[in-house]
Amino acid sequence: MTVTLTFNFAFDVEGTPYGLSFSLEAFTRCVLSILEIQTGTFSFTFMDDEGISVIHEKHLGIKEPTDIVTYSLGDESYDVDIYVGVDTVFRHASVFGNTYEDEMKMVIVHGLLHVMGYDDATQVARAEMFAEQDRVLAQVESVLNS
Repeated sequence: MTVTLTFNFAFDVEGTPYGLSFSLEAFTRCVLSILEIQTGTFSFTFMDDEGISVIHEKHLGIKEPTDIVTYSLGDESYDVDIYVGVDTVFRHASVFGNTYEDEMKMVIVHGLLHVMGYDDATQVARAEMFAEQDRVLAQVESVLNS
């Protein structure tokens, strides 16, 4: 019962507005605990628009930046690559009236829900996924702020 997490930055964060005041590892471990994921390998790579566009096109055939792409490498276990488009996360925060940090937390939960099989391709599935996302975020905040 082990969860391995890695966090990689495919660009130089220094001098950008992309620093975070919360621990990515502590936040992600809390989310995984709430989702009852007790084993797996999760690799997060944080990329700029150019990098995430390449991944988005390679895996989904869409040649534009996005906030997150998840790619499961295993059928029966959690062996997962998660790519986060920080430029898009930053823009979405402004568009949706969130802080950058809150938007980043939402994107991480969203990506992990995709790994668990949640989908947002239809309105019904999207509503279910976003309800679960909101539940998990509220629970994480309660745990981490207690």
